[in-house]
Amino acid sequence: MILDATIQQATAFGVVLALFAGGVASIAQTLGDTMADEDSPDSWKVLRVFLYSAIMFNLSGSFISLMIVKMCTDVSLAAWNKKCRPSPSPEDETVSRLLRRYNMSNSYWIVERLFVFVSILSCIFTFTALSLWVFLSETLKVAGATMAIFSVLGITVLLAFWITIRGENWS
Repeated sequence: MILDATIQQATAFGVVLALFAGGVASIAQTLGDTMADEDSPDSWKVLRVFLYSAIMFNLSGSFISLMIVKMCTDVSLAAWNKKCRPSPSPEDETVSRLLRRYNMSNSYWIVERLFVFVSILSCIFTFTALSLWVFLSETLKVAGATMAIFSVLGITVLLAFWITIRGENWS
């Protein structure tokens, strides 16, 4: 059950991050078509850096999600190869501990932590790129109001992430 939930979560994250990458890529393409590099001011160049970084972090997160799905689906093969069955209550274990019990790589925890790191950075770069886009393309009043909304949403996302991470270690 714990592996099924992890597979479903990783699949959902992968799809969402790929959609984010596609959305940010369309903004980057629009921006790239409107100005030549030598004509654009430095602020627009900074926006491009954040846009391209957001695309790469979101795509990286999608691929890492696929690796997490692979890790979890490898457990049944490893258990079969050892000719043993999972314990009656694998829900009590973390995914990493469950993988290690069947002699899977001890380094799989790195993939889990890498996914968390890349997910956080993809959110940061996506929020920053979108904020810069609004700030550079809208009037000061519209940009200010939008930044206030983005700030509240950013704090909400970070709070939700913090609550979720703390909830994974319940007893």
